[in-house]
Amino acid sequence: MAELFEKYKKEIIAFWEKLNKSKKLMLIALIVAMTFFFGYLIIRGSSSNYQALYRDLTAADAGAVVDILEEQNVSYQIESNGSTILVPEAELYPLRLELANQGLPSQGVVGFEIFNSSEFGSTEFEREVNYYRALGGELSRSIQSISGISFARVQISPPEQSLFLAEEKAASASVILDLERGFNIDNNQVQAIQNLVASGVQDLAVAEVTIVDTSGALLSANSSSDEWGSSSDHFALSQEFENSLENDLSVLLNRVLGPDNFVVKVNADLNFDQLESESTTFTPVVDDEGIIRSQEMTSQSQSGGMTGGTPGTDSNIPQYQAVEGQESSSESQSTITNYEINQRIERQVYAPGELQRLSVSVIVDEETDQQTIDQIRGAVSAAVAYDEGRGDELNVSAIRFDRSLERAVEEARLAQEESQRRENYIYGGLIIFILVITAGLITFLYRKRSAQPQKGTQVDLRAADEEAEEALFQKDAEAEKTAKVKRELENMVHADPESAAKLLRGWLAED
Repeated sequence: MAELFEKYKKEIIAFWEKLNKSKKLMLIALIVAMTFFFGYLIIRGSSSNYQALYRDLTAADAGAVVDILEEQNVSYQIESNGSTILVPEAELYPLRLELANQGLPSQGVVGFEIFNSSEFGSTEFEREVNYYRALGGELSRSIQSISGISFARVQISPPEQSLFLAEEKAASASVILDLERGFNIDNNQVQAIQNLVASGVQDLAVAEVTIVDTSGALLSANSSSDEWGSSSDHFALSQEFENSLENDLSVLLNRVLGPDNFVVKVNADLNFDQLESESTTFTPVVDDEGIIRSQEMTSQSQSGGMTGGTPGTDSNIPQYQAVEGQESSSESQSTITNYEINQRIERQVYAPGELQRLSVSVIVDEETDQQTIDQIRGAVSAAVAYDEGRGDELNVSAIRFDRSLERAVEEARLAQEESQRRENYIYGGLIIFILVITAGLITFLYRKRSAQPQKGTQVDLRAADEEAEEALFQKDAEAEKTAKVKRELENMVHADPESAAKLLRGWLAED
Protein backbone atom coordinates (compact mmCIF):
# COMPACT_ATOMS: atom_id res chain seq x y z
CA MET A 1 0.00 0.00 0.00
CA ALA A 2 2.82 2.37 0.88
CA GLU A 3 4.58 1.54 -2.39
CA LEU A 4 1.42 2.25 -4.37
CA PHE A 5 0.97 5.56 -2.57
CA GLU A 6 4.59 6.48 -3.22
CA LYS A 7 4.16 5.58 -6.88
CA TYR A 8 1.10 7.80 -7.26
CA LYS A 9 2.88 10.56 -5.38
CA LYS A 10 5.80 10.46 -7.80
CA GLU A 11 3.45 10.46 -10.79
CA ILE A 12 1.59 13.48 -9.44
CA ILE A 13 4.83 15.33 -8.76
CA ALA A 14 6.09 14.46 -12.21
CA PHE A 15 2.83 15.64 -13.77
CA TRP A 16 2.97 18.88 -11.78
CA GLU A 17 6.56 19.58 -12.80
CA LYS A 18 5.72 19.14 -16.47
CA LEU A 19 3.04 21.88 -16.33
CA ASN A 20 3.94 25.45 -17.10
CA LYS A 21 2.98 28.36 -14.88
CA SER A 22 -0.35 29.19 -16.57
CA LYS A 23 -1.54 25.60 -16.44
CA LYS A 24 -0.59 25.32 -12.80
CA LEU A 25 -2.67 28.42 -11.98
CA MET A 26 -5.59 27.02 -13.97
CA LEU A 27 -5.46 23.73 -12.10
CA ILE A 28 -5.31 25.47 -8.71
CA ALA A 29 -8.34 27.62 -9.63
CA LEU A 30 -10.24 24.52 -10.70
CA ILE A 31 -9.53 22.73 -7.42
CA VAL A 32 -10.58 25.76 -5.35
CA ALA A 33 -13.79 26.26 -7.36
CA MET A 34 -14.76 22.62 -7.08
CA THR A 35 -14.07 22.70 -3.34
CA PHE A 36 -16.38 25.70 -2.87
CA PHE A 37 -19.01 24.19 -5.16
CA PHE A 38 -19.22 20.82 -3.43
CA GLY A 39 -19.03 22.47 -0.02
CA TYR A 40 -21.99 24.67 -0.94
CA LEU A 41 -23.95 21.65 -2.13
CA ILE A 42 -23.18 19.72 1.04
CA ILE A 43 -24.19 22.60 3.34
CA ARG A 44 -27.35 23.37 1.41
CA GLY A 45 -28.32 19.73 1.09
CA SER A 46 -27.70 18.95 4.73
CA SER A 47 -29.75 21.93 5.94
CA SER A 48 -32.74 21.12 3.72
CA ASN A 49 -32.77 17.41 4.54
CA TYR A 50 -33.49 17.95 8.24
CA GLN A 51 -37.14 17.84 9.26
CA ALA A 52 -38.84 18.39 12.61
CA LEU A 53 -39.20 15.15 14.52
CA TYR A 54 -41.23 16.82 17.29
CA ARG A 55 -42.07 20.39 18.26
CA ASP A 56 -43.00 22.01 21.58
CA LEU A 57 -41.47 19.21 23.62
CA THR A 58 -41.14 19.40 27.36
CA ALA A 59 -37.65 19.28 28.82
CA ALA A 60 -38.15 15.71 30.04
CA ASP A 61 -39.42 14.46 26.68
CA ALA A 62 -36.67 16.28 24.78
CA GLY A 63 -34.01 14.72 26.99
CA ALA A 64 -35.47 11.24 26.57
CA VAL A 65 -35.68 11.61 22.78
CA VAL A 66 -32.10 12.89 22.54
CA ASP A 67 -30.85 9.95 24.62
CA ILE A 68 -32.46 7.49 22.22
CA LEU A 69 -31.08 9.32 19.18
CA GLU A 70 -27.58 9.26 20.61
CA GLU A 71 -27.88 5.56 21.41
CA GLN A 72 -28.77 4.87 17.78
CA ASN A 73 -26.07 7.25 16.44
CA VAL A 74 -28.66 9.38 14.64
CA SER A 75 -27.59 12.92 13.80
CA TYR A 76 -29.96 15.60 15.06
CA GLN A 77 -30.33 19.35 15.49
CA ILE A 78 -31.99 21.26 18.33
CA GLU A 79 -33.97 24.47 17.84
CA SER A 80 -36.40 26.71 19.75
CA ASN A 81 -34.51 26.48 23.04
CA GLY A 82 -34.56 22.70 23.02
CA SER A 83 -38.28 22.24 22.35
CA THR A 84 -37.83 21.25 18.69
CA ILE A 85 -35.68 18.36 17.47
CA LEU A 86 -34.72 17.97 13.81
CA VAL A 87 -33.56 14.71 12.23
CA PRO A 88 -32.65 13.66 8.66
CA GLU A 89 -35.72 13.38 6.48
CA ALA A 90 -34.98 9.77 5.52
CA GLU A 91 -35.14 8.69 9.17
CA LEU A 92 -38.10 10.84 10.23
CA TYR A 93 -41.00 8.37 10.11
CA PRO A 94 -39.12 5.26 11.33
CA LEU A 95 -37.96 7.27 14.35
CA ARG A 96 -41.48 8.47 15.09
CA LEU A 97 -42.80 4.91 15.01
CA GLU A 98 -40.02 3.65 17.25
CA LEU A 99 -40.42 6.50 19.74
CA ALA A 100 -44.18 5.98 19.78
CA ASN A 101 -43.63 2.34 20.73
CA GLN A 102 -41.60 3.59 23.68
CA GLY A 103 -44.34 6.03 24.72
CA LEU A 104 -42.54 9.19 23.59
CA PRO A 105 -43.25 11.99 23.65
CA SER A 106 -45.34 11.53 26.77
CA GLN A 107 -45.57 15.26 27.64
CA GLY A 108 -45.63 14.20 31.26
CA VAL A 109 -48.72 12.05 30.63
CA VAL A 110 -48.74 8.45 31.82
CA GLY A 111 -51.20 5.96 30.36
CA PHE A 112 -51.93 2.32 31.03
CA GLU A 113 -48.25 1.51 30.54
CA ILE A 114 -47.93 2.35 34.22
CA PHE A 115 -49.13 -1.20 34.93
CA ASN A 116 -46.29 -2.72 32.90
CA SER A 117 -44.05 -2.43 35.93
CA SER A 118 -46.55 -2.68 38.77
CA GLU A 119 -45.24 -3.93 42.07
CA PHE A 120 -46.51 -7.16 43.55
CA GLY A 121 -47.09 -5.74 47.01
CA SER A 122 -49.10 -2.67 45.98
CA THR A 123 -52.26 -1.93 47.94
CA GLU A 124 -55.76 -1.63 46.54
CA PHE A 125 -55.69 2.12 47.11
CA GLU A 126 -52.46 2.45 45.09
CA ARG A 127 -53.92 0.37 42.26
CA GLU A 128 -57.04 2.54 42.21
CA VAL A 129 -54.99 5.74 42.15
CA ASN A 130 -52.82 4.38 39.33
CA TYR A 131 -55.93 3.32 37.42
CA TYR A 132 -57.48 6.79 37.44
CA ARG A 133 -54.08 8.30 36.70
CA ALA A 134 -53.66 6.03 33.68
CA LEU A 135 -57.25 6.66 32.58
CA GLY A 136 -56.68 10.41 32.70
CA GLY A 137 -53.49 9.99 30.69
CA GLU A 138 -55.22 7.98 27.97
CA LEU A 139 -58.04 10.54 27.77
CA SER A 140 -55.43 13.31 27.54
CA ARG A 141 -53.78 11.59 24.59
CA SER A 142 -57.14 11.18 22.89
CA ILE A 143 -57.95 14.86 23.33
CA GLN A 144 -54.48 15.87 22.07
CA SER A 145 -55.23 14.09 18.80
CA ILE A 146 -57.97 16.65 18.06
CA SER A 147 -56.90 19.26 15.54
CA GLY A 148 -56.03 22.60 17.15
CA ILE A 149 -55.15 21.20 20.59
CA SER A 150 -51.43 20.95 21.30
CA PHE A 151 -51.66 19.70 24.90
CA ALA A 152 -54.34 18.38 27.23
CA ARG A 153 -54.41 17.12 30.79
CA VAL A 154 -57.32 15.30 32.41
CA GLN A 155 -57.67 14.94 36.18
CA ILE A 156 -60.36 12.59 37.45
CA SER A 157 -61.92 12.68 40.89
CA PRO A 158 -63.44 9.21 41.46
CA PRO A 159 -66.84 8.83 43.11
CA GLU A 160 -66.93 8.40 46.87
CA GLN A 161 -69.15 5.59 48.08
CA SER A 162 -70.91 5.82 51.43
CA LEU A 163 -73.43 3.87 53.49
CA PHE A 164 -75.64 6.94 53.45
CA LEU A 165 -76.97 8.09 50.13
CA ALA A 166 -76.80 11.76 51.12
CA GLU A 167 -73.08 11.50 51.79
CA GLU A 168 -72.15 9.94 48.45
CA LYS A 169 -70.14 12.10 46.07
CA ALA A 170 -70.41 11.81 42.31
CA ALA A 171 -67.39 11.54 40.04
CA SER A 172 -66.01 14.69 38.42
CA ALA A 173 -63.25 15.58 35.99
CA SER A 174 -61.18 18.64 35.14
CA VAL A 175 -59.65 19.22 31.71
CA ILE A 176 -57.06 21.84 30.84
CA LEU A 177 -56.34 22.57 27.17
CA ASP A 178 -53.41 24.28 25.50
CA LEU A 179 -54.73 25.52 22.16
CA GLU A 180 -52.56 26.15 19.15
CA ARG A 181 -51.86 29.76 18.24
CA GLY A 182 -54.73 31.26 16.26
CA PHE A 183 -57.14 28.41 17.01
CA ASN A 184 -60.51 29.18 18.61
CA ILE A 185 -62.43 26.25 20.01
CA ASP A 186 -66.23 26.37 19.62
CA ASN A 187 -68.99 25.05 21.85
CA ASN A 188 -69.54 21.95 19.72
CA GLN A 189 -65.94 20.88 20.26
CA VAL A 190 -66.18 21.63 23.98
CA GLN A 191 -69.30 19.47 24.23
CA ALA A 192 -67.55 16.72 22.27
CA ILE A 193 -64.66 16.74 24.76
CA GLN A 194 -67.10 16.68 27.67
CA ASN A 195 -68.91 13.68 26.21
CA LEU A 196 -65.60 11.96 25.47
CA VAL A 197 -64.43 12.29 29.06
CA ALA A 198 -67.82 11.45 30.56
CA SER A 199 -68.19 8.29 28.47
CA GLY A 200 -64.70 7.14 29.44
CA VAL A 201 -65.23 7.36 33.20
CA GLN A 202 -67.81 5.29 35.01
CA ASP A 203 -70.71 7.19 36.61
CA LEU A 204 -69.43 10.55 35.35
CA ALA A 205 -72.07 13.00 34.15
CA VAL A 206 -71.36 15.43 31.34
CA ALA A 207 -72.24 18.36 33.58
CA GLU A 208 -69.49 17.32 36.00
CA VAL A 209 -66.72 17.82 33.39
CA THR A 210 -65.06 21.24 33.66
CA ILE A 211 -62.89 22.48 30.78
CA VAL A 212 -60.54 25.47 30.90
CA ASP A 213 -57.68 26.65 28.71
CA THR A 214 -54.18 27.69 29.71
CA SER A 215 -55.23 31.34 29.93
CA GLY A 216 -57.75 30.47 32.65
CA ALA A 217 -60.86 30.96 30.52
CA LEU A 218 -63.75 28.65 31.40
CA LEU A 219 -64.78 26.90 28.18
CA SER A 220 -67.52 24.63 29.51
CA ALA A 221 -69.65 27.36 31.12
CA ASN A 222 -71.92 27.90 28.13
CA SER A 223 -71.58 24.56 26.41
CA SER A 224 -74.78 23.17 27.93
CA SER A 225 -76.88 26.31 27.47
CA ASP A 226 -79.48 26.70 24.80
CA GLU A 227 -78.63 27.85 21.33
CA TRP A 228 -79.34 31.49 22.00
CA GLY A 229 -78.66 31.76 25.69
CA SER A 230 -74.96 32.57 25.94
CA SER A 231 -73.34 35.90 25.25
CA SER A 232 -70.52 34.19 23.37
CA ASP A 233 -73.10 32.75 20.97
CA HIS A 234 -74.63 36.19 20.54
CA PHE A 235 -71.25 37.67 19.70
CA ALA A 236 -70.41 34.84 17.30
CA LEU A 237 -73.73 35.19 15.48
CA SER A 238 -73.33 38.95 15.22
CA GLN A 239 -69.85 38.54 13.80
CA GLU A 240 -71.05 35.91 11.35
CA PHE A 241 -73.83 38.20 10.13
CA GLU A 242 -71.49 41.19 9.83
CA ASN A 243 -68.81 39.16 8.04
CA SER A 244 -71.40 37.86 5.60
CA LEU A 245 -72.46 41.39 4.68
CA GLU A 246 -68.84 42.57 4.46
CA ASN A 247 -67.95 39.72 2.12
CA ASP A 248 -70.93 40.48 -0.11
CA LEU A 249 -70.01 44.16 -0.26
CA SER A 250 -66.35 43.32 -0.91
CA VAL A 251 -67.30 41.18 -3.89
CA LEU A 252 -69.47 44.01 -5.19
CA LEU A 253 -66.88 46.77 -4.75
CA ASN A 254 -63.98 44.64 -5.92
CA ARG A 255 -65.48 44.51 -9.40
CA VAL A 256 -65.84 48.31 -9.45
CA LEU A 257 -62.81 49.70 -7.60
CA GLY A 258 -60.40 46.80 -7.74
CA PRO A 259 -58.71 45.07 -4.82
CA ASP A 260 -57.03 47.08 -2.06
CA ASN A 261 -58.84 50.26 -3.10
CA PHE A 262 -61.61 50.20 -0.49
CA VAL A 263 -62.38 49.27 3.10
CA VAL A 264 -65.78 47.99 4.27
CA LYS A 265 -67.00 47.74 7.85
CA VAL A 266 -70.46 46.60 8.95
CA ASN A 267 -71.89 46.86 12.45
CA ALA A 268 -75.18 45.09 13.12
CA ASP A 269 -77.34 45.42 16.22
CA LEU A 270 -79.26 42.16 16.63
CA ASN A 271 -82.01 41.52 19.16
CA PHE A 272 -81.59 38.12 20.80
CA ASP A 273 -84.67 38.41 23.04
CA GLN A 274 -87.01 35.50 22.36
CA LEU A 275 -90.61 36.79 22.30
CA GLU A 276 -93.90 34.91 22.21
CA SER A 277 -97.36 36.46 21.75
CA GLU A 278 -100.88 34.98 21.71
CA SER A 279 -104.10 36.61 20.46
CA THR A 280 -107.73 35.41 20.54
CA THR A 281 -110.34 36.70 18.06
CA PHE A 282 -114.13 36.21 18.48
CA THR A 283 -116.53 36.61 15.52
CA PRO A 284 -120.36 36.50 15.66
CA VAL A 285 -122.51 33.73 14.22
CA VAL A 286 -124.11 34.68 10.91
CA ASP A 287 -127.47 33.26 9.68
CA ASP A 288 -127.67 30.49 12.24
CA GLU A 289 -124.71 28.76 10.66
CA GLY A 290 -122.90 28.26 13.90
CA ILE A 291 -122.55 25.05 15.78
CA ILE A 292 -125.33 24.57 18.41
CA ARG A 293 -123.76 24.45 21.78
CA SER A 294 -127.03 23.97 23.81
CA GLN A 295 -130.78 24.20 23.16
CA GLU A 296 -133.65 24.53 25.69
CA MET A 297 -137.34 24.12 24.70
CA THR A 298 -140.21 25.08 27.17
CA SER A 299 -143.92 24.23 26.58
CA GLN A 300 -146.85 25.22 29.02
CA SER A 301 -150.66 24.75 28.79
CA GLN A 302 -153.60 25.49 31.30
CA SER A 303 -157.47 24.86 31.31
CA GLY A 304 -160.55 24.90 33.93
CA GLY A 305 -163.40 27.05 35.62
CA MET A 306 -163.19 30.35 37.40
CA THR A 307 -162.13 30.34 41.04
CA GLY A 308 -164.23 31.62 43.99
CA GLY A 309 -161.83 34.37 44.88
CA THR A 310 -159.54 34.90 47.68
CA PRO A 311 -160.66 35.07 51.28
CA GLY A 312 -161.36 38.50 52.58
CA THR A 313 -163.77 41.38 52.25
CA ASP A 314 -164.33 40.93 48.54
CA SER A 315 -165.45 37.41 49.03
CA ASN A 316 -168.19 38.44 51.47
CA ILE A 317 -169.71 40.98 49.05
CA PRO A 318 -172.49 39.54 47.02
CA GLN A 319 -171.44 38.63 43.51
CA TYR A 320 -173.24 38.40 40.29
CA GLN A 321 -174.14 34.90 39.40
CA ALA A 322 -171.92 33.48 36.65
CA VAL A 323 -173.20 31.83 33.60
CA GLU A 324 -173.10 28.11 33.88
CA GLY A 325 -170.79 26.16 31.49
CA GLN A 326 -168.12 28.98 30.93
CA GLU A 327 -164.38 27.69 31.03
CA SER A 328 -160.82 29.27 30.41
CA SER A 329 -157.54 27.76 28.86
CA SER A 330 -153.95 28.99 27.99
CA GLU A 331 -150.85 27.50 26.22
CA SER A 332 -147.21 28.83 25.82
CA GLN A 333 -144.02 27.45 24.16
CA SER A 334 -140.44 28.85 24.08
CA THR A 335 -137.07 27.67 22.64
CA ILE A 336 -133.63 28.90 23.74
CA THR A 337 -130.65 27.97 21.45
CA ASN A 338 -127.01 28.72 22.33
CA TYR A 339 -124.45 28.67 19.45
CA GLU A 340 -120.65 28.23 19.71
CA ILE A 341 -118.88 31.55 19.30
CA ASN A 342 -116.40 31.72 16.39
CA GLN A 343 -112.99 31.97 18.09
CA ARG A 344 -109.51 32.19 16.48
CA ILE A 345 -106.32 31.92 18.58
CA GLU A 346 -102.97 33.01 17.09
CA ARG A 347 -99.63 32.28 18.78
CA GLN A 348 -96.49 33.91 17.37
CA VAL A 349 -92.91 33.18 18.44
CA TYR A 350 -90.29 35.73 17.39
CA ALA A 351 -86.95 34.00 16.88
CA PRO A 352 -83.88 35.70 18.37
CA GLY A 353 -81.53 37.53 16.08
CA GLU A 354 -83.84 40.16 14.64
CA LEU A 355 -81.97 43.03 13.00
CA GLN A 356 -82.72 46.22 14.87
CA ARG A 357 -80.15 48.60 13.41
CA LEU A 358 -77.45 48.47 10.75
CA SER A 359 -74.42 50.70 10.27
CA VAL A 360 -72.27 50.46 7.15
CA SER A 361 -69.07 52.40 6.51
CA VAL A 362 -67.22 52.35 3.19
CA ILE A 363 -63.90 54.12 2.68
CA VAL A 364 -62.53 54.50 -0.84
CA ASP A 365 -59.30 56.00 -2.10
CA GLU A 366 -59.04 59.76 -2.35
CA GLU A 367 -58.76 59.61 -6.12
CA THR A 368 -62.40 58.47 -6.47
CA ASP A 369 -64.66 61.18 -7.90
CA GLN A 370 -67.94 62.31 -6.33
CA GLN A 371 -70.13 60.73 -9.00
CA THR A 372 -68.59 57.34 -8.35
CA ILE A 373 -69.04 57.83 -4.60
CA ASP A 374 -72.77 58.54 -5.09
CA GLN A 375 -73.13 55.45 -7.25
CA ILE A 376 -71.32 53.37 -4.63
CA ARG A 377 -73.65 54.71 -1.93
CA GLY A 378 -76.70 53.66 -3.94
CA ALA A 379 -75.30 50.20 -4.68
CA VAL A 380 -74.35 49.58 -1.06
CA SER A 381 -77.73 50.84 0.16
CA ALA A 382 -79.54 48.35 -2.06
CA ALA A 383 -77.18 45.49 -1.21
CA VAL A 384 -77.70 45.72 2.58
CA ALA A 385 -81.43 46.59 2.41
CA TYR A 386 -80.88 50.01 3.96
CA ASP A 387 -83.90 51.16 6.01
CA GLU A 388 -83.84 54.73 7.23
CA GLY A 389 -86.92 54.19 9.38
CA ARG A 390 -85.06 51.49 11.27
CA GLY A 391 -82.31 53.95 12.09
CA ASP A 392 -79.72 52.52 9.71
CA GLU A 393 -76.62 54.55 8.87
CA LEU A 394 -74.60 54.49 5.65
CA ASN A 395 -71.39 56.44 5.16
CA VAL A 396 -69.17 56.47 2.07
CA SER A 397 -65.96 58.52 2.40
CA ALA A 398 -62.96 59.19 0.18
CA ILE A 399 -59.70 59.22 2.15
CA ARG A 400 -56.09 58.88 1.05
CA PHE A 401 -54.86 55.38 1.80
CA ASP A 402 -51.60 54.80 3.64
CA ARG A 403 -49.74 52.41 1.38
CA SER A 404 -46.38 52.58 3.16
CA LEU A 405 -46.79 49.03 4.44
CA GLU A 406 -47.61 47.76 0.97
CA ARG A 407 -44.55 49.53 -0.42
CA ALA A 408 -42.39 48.08 2.35
CA VAL A 409 -43.73 44.60 1.67
CA GLU A 410 -43.19 45.05 -2.05
CA GLU A 411 -39.66 46.32 -1.50
CA ALA A 412 -38.92 43.38 0.78
CA ARG A 413 -40.31 41.01 -1.83
CA LEU A 414 -38.22 42.59 -4.57
CA ALA A 415 -35.13 42.49 -2.34
CA GLN A 416 -35.73 38.83 -1.64
CA GLU A 417 -36.20 38.11 -5.33
CA GLU A 418 -33.02 40.05 -6.13
CA SER A 419 -31.12 38.11 -3.46
CA GLN A 420 -32.43 34.86 -4.84
CA ARG A 421 -31.56 35.99 -8.34
CA ARG A 422 -28.00 36.85 -7.29
CA GLU A 423 -27.69 33.51 -5.57
CA ASN A 424 -28.88 31.78 -8.73
CA TYR A 425 -26.39 33.81 -10.79
CA ILE A 426 -23.55 32.83 -8.46
CA TYR A 427 -24.67 29.25 -8.48
CA GLY A 428 -24.97 29.22 -12.27
CA GLY A 429 -21.66 31.07 -12.65
CA LEU A 430 -19.88 28.48 -10.53
CA ILE A 431 -21.34 25.71 -12.62
CA ILE A 432 -20.35 27.42 -15.89
CA PHE A 433 -16.87 28.17 -14.55
CA ILE A 434 -16.37 24.58 -13.46
CA LEU A 435 -17.69 23.30 -16.78
CA VAL A 436 -15.35 25.62 -18.72
CA ILE A 437 -12.34 24.67 -16.60
CA THR A 438 -13.23 21.01 -16.84
CA ALA A 439 -13.70 21.24 -20.61
CA GLY A 440 -10.37 23.06 -20.95
CA LEU A 441 -8.59 20.48 -18.85
CA ILE A 442 -10.14 17.62 -20.80
CA THR A 443 -9.19 19.30 -24.09
CA PHE A 444 -5.63 19.84 -22.85
CA LEU A 445 -5.26 16.23 -21.75
CA TYR A 446 -6.79 14.99 -24.99
CA ARG A 447 -4.41 17.08 -27.10
CA LYS A 448 -1.47 16.03 -24.99
CA ARG A 449 -2.43 12.41 -25.43
CA SER A 450 -2.93 12.89 -29.17
CA ALA A 451 0.43 14.63 -29.51
CA GLN A 452 2.26 12.00 -27.45
CA PRO A 453 4.92 10.39 -29.73
CA GLN A 454 4.97 6.73 -30.66
CA LYS A 455 7.67 4.78 -28.99
CA GLY A 456 10.94 5.02 -30.93
CA THR A 457 9.62 7.38 -33.64
CA GLN A 458 8.61 10.78 -32.20
CA VAL A 459 9.60 12.73 -29.17
CA ASP A 460 7.85 15.22 -26.98
CA LEU A 461 8.31 18.77 -28.19
CA ARG A 462 9.74 19.98 -24.94
CA ALA A 463 11.99 16.94 -24.65
CA ALA A 464 13.10 17.52 -28.22
CA ASP A 465 14.04 21.10 -27.42
CA GLU A 466 16.00 19.99 -24.42
CA GLU A 467 17.75 17.26 -26.39
CA ALA A 468 18.53 19.71 -29.18
CA GLU A 469 20.06 22.13 -26.75
CA GLU A 470 22.00 19.33 -25.13
CA ALA A 471 23.19 18.07 -28.53
CA LEU A 472 24.29 21.55 -29.53
CA PHE A 473 26.19 21.89 -26.29
CA GLN A 474 27.79 18.50 -26.77
CA LYS A 475 28.74 19.44 -30.34
CA ASP A 476 30.54 22.56 -29.21
CA ALA A 477 32.33 20.60 -26.52
CA GLU A 478 33.40 17.96 -29.01
CA ALA A 479 34.64 20.60 -31.46
CA GLU A 480 36.72 22.20 -28.77
CA LYS A 481 37.99 18.81 -27.72
CA THR A 482 38.86 17.95 -31.33
CA ALA A 483 40.75 21.20 -31.75
CA LYS A 484 42.65 20.52 -28.58
CA VAL A 485 43.57 17.00 -29.73
CA LYS A 486 44.60 18.40 -33.07
CA ARG A 487 46.91 20.90 -31.43
CA GLU A 488 48.43 18.23 -29.24
CA LEU A 489 48.99 15.99 -32.28
CA GLU A 490 50.66 18.80 -34.16
CA ASN A 491 52.94 19.49 -31.21
CA MET A 492 53.75 15.79 -30.87
CA VAL A 493 54.54 15.48 -34.61
CA HIS A 494 56.88 18.40 -34.45
CA ALA A 495 58.49 17.17 -31.26
CA ASP A 496 58.71 13.38 -32.00
CA PRO A 497 57.88 12.43 -35.58
CA GLU A 498 58.68 8.70 -35.05
CA SER A 499 56.29 8.30 -32.14
CA ALA A 500 53.59 10.11 -34.11
CA ALA A 501 54.09 7.75 -37.04
CA LYS A 502 53.77 4.67 -34.78
CA LEU A 503 50.55 6.03 -33.23
CA LEU A 504 49.04 6.69 -36.65
CA ARG A 505 49.92 3.17 -37.86
CA GLY A 506 48.24 1.74 -34.73
CA TRP A 507 44.94 3.63 -35.38
CA LEU A 508 44.94 2.47 -38.97
CA ALA A 509 45.53 -1.11 -37.88
CA GLU A 510 42.55 -0.91 -35.45
CA ASP A 511 40.25 0.40 -38.18
